[in-house]
Amino acid sequence: MKNLLLKLTIITALMALILPLTGCKTTQGSRSTDKATLHTSVIYKERILLPRKATVTVKLQDVSKMDVAAKVIAQSTVLTEGPPPYAIVLMYDASELNENARYAVSARIEENGRLLFINDTHIDPFVVPAGETVEIMVKSVAR
Repeated sequence: MKNLLLKLTIITALMALILPLTGCKTTQGSRSTDKATLHTSVIYKERILLPRKATVTVKLQDVSKMDVAAKVIAQSTVLTEGPPPYAIVLMYDASELNENARYAVSARIEENGRLLFINDTHIDPFVVPAGETVEIMVKSVAR
């Protein structure tokens, strides 16, 4: 009986020490991220094929601040293969977004650093319902 009482006391003491720790989580050395995706489609009206080494770059940017370069939240560059539309998925950390900020997606098509196409309007990527594709129309630049 004495032995059983000792065991129960030890178990109770251990439970009192362990239970408060079960809700604890350490984040030292790791960052919590809330991964999100933004599906885009880059198109142009001209009925031409792009050069083989052309690239399409799409950026998600915070454009809230005036007179400073926009902060890039996500960016992806791909080689063009075939005719448009060019589907590009941006992966970003949703925890970086601020509900009071203003965001835009932009696209550009280049060949060896020479700009061929660019979008010239503000496109808010979060006006489109979540999961739907944001269409980005680019226009040819003067050659």
